[in-house]
Amino acid sequence: KAPNVVYKGKLENQRWIAVKRFNRSAWPDARQFLEEARAVGQLRNHRLANLLGCCCEGDERLLVAEFMTNDTLAKHLFHCKFMFGSLASAIVFGEAQPMKWAMRLRVALHLAEALEYCTSKGRALYHDLNAYRIVFDDEGNPRLSCFGLMKNSRDGKSYSTNLAFTPPEYLRTEVCLEMLFILEYRYVLMLLTHSSGVVWLYELCWSTVSTSGRVTPESVIYSFGTLLLDLLSGKHIPPSHALDLIRDRNIQMLTDSCLEGQFSNDDGTELVRLASRCLQYEPRERPNPKSLVSAIIPLQRDAEVPSHVLMGIRDSADAVPLSPLGESCVRMDLTAIHEVLENLGYKDDEGTATE
Repeated sequence: KAPNVVYKGKLENQRWIAVKRFNRSAWPDARQFLEEARAVGQLRNHRLANLLGCCCEGDERLLVAEFMTNDTLAKHLFHCKFMFGSLASAIVFGEAQPMKWAMRLRVALHLAEALEYCTSKGRALYHDLNAYRIVFDDEGNPRLSCFGLMKNSRDGKSYSTNLAFTPPEYLRTEVCLEMLFILEYRYVLMLLTHSSGVVWLYELCWSTVSTSGRVTPESVIYSFGTLLLDLLSGKHIPPSHALDLIRDRNIQMLTDSCLEGQFSNDDGTELVRLASRCLQYEPRERPNPKSLVSAIIPLQRDAEVPSHVLMGIRDSADAVPLSPLGESCVRMDLTAIHEVLENLGYKDDEGTATE
C-alpha cells in the first residue's frame, strides 16, 4: 500500500479531521515519531492547518490535523477536479471561477507568513511544498498544512515534488511505483498507477533539495518561487520552463489569461522578480521568509475584502444553523431523534396488529 497517505475522517463529536498515515518502515521507532510529532504539535498559528494529535501504537504512525473544508490551492488554481468511478477514472476540467489576482497575492502573503512563523519557532524545514499543501479554511483563508512540517521518515530524506495533476491526498490509495525515468540531471519523472488504473505523472526537481537528499531552508524558498509562478500562470509550470521564461522576460507567456485587466504590468513584473530571486541557483542568494513577507505586503490588493468573497464561496458564518432534529439526524443518533419527536408530541402509530 502507498506510504504516507492522507485521509479525511470524523471524530465522535462530528469534527472533521485530516489523518496522515505513515508507513511503519519510515518510522520504526515509535518514540522518535512521537518526539517529532510533539515538536510539530507545539506550533499554533492562524496561517497553519494545525496538528491536533498523533498515534504511534503498534504499527500505526498517524498524524491528526484540522480539516480545511474549502479544498486545496491546486483545485482552485488549476481549474480541474477529479472523478473516481467504479469503471474508470478521469480528469475533468470544469468551468470553475478563476482565482482573482487579489486572492492569489493573499495566498502568497499568507504562505510567506506561515513560513516566517515556522522559521521563528525553529521549524524552517518544510517537506514537499506545493499547491496541494495549501488549503482553505471555512472563511476561505489560505493555510499551510502542518503535515509538511513533519519529516517523511526518521532519516529526514524528503524529495520535494511539484505535482502537476494528482488527486487529493486522502484519495490516493494503493498507489504503486511502476517506472522511473531519469530525463535530465535535474529532473526525474515517475509514473504512478492508481489502483483504478489511471496513471498519474509526478515530477521531482532536484534543485529543490540538497545534494544529500535532505530538504534545507533554502530549498523551501526555491519551492516557494515555483508556487509564485503557479499563482501568476494559473497552472503548474516545470521549473526548467519557468526559468527560461523569466530569462526571456516573457511575462505575457507566464501570465494567466484569465487575469487580464486585474493587475498592472509593474505588479506582474515585481512578482516575477521575486520568484526569480527564490529560484537562484546559489541557495545563499535566495531571500528568507521575512524578506518574502516584506516584499509581498506592498503588492496586496483589496485587503479589506474578506477571503470568502474573493474566493466566491459561502462564509461559514452565513450558514443556517441546524435544528436539534437536524443535528440528531446528522449524527444518526436514533435515540436523540426519538426524544425530539416525543417532545414535539409525536406518538407511535396505533392500531391492531395483523398477522
